[in-house]
Amino acid sequence: MIHFRNIHDCGNPLSLIDRGLYHKSNPFAHQHIGKNKTIGLIFFNPSLRTRLSTQKAAFQLGLNT
Repeated sequence: MIHFRNIHDCGNPLSLIDRGLYHKSNPFAHQHIGKNKTIGLIFFNPSLRTRLSTQKAAFQLGLNT
């Protein structure tokens, strides 16, 4: 796993922006990754915003929560 701590950890920052715009315009493009898979979510602190955003991301990848 690559850790990004600052902008210099990325070889081409503009490619990250392009990739982010692609994913924003095609949120279900990688739905095949999670097809027929289930993810369990455990949160130690009650956070509705975190739970909903995680569920939405899992749904966009085709995962069941």
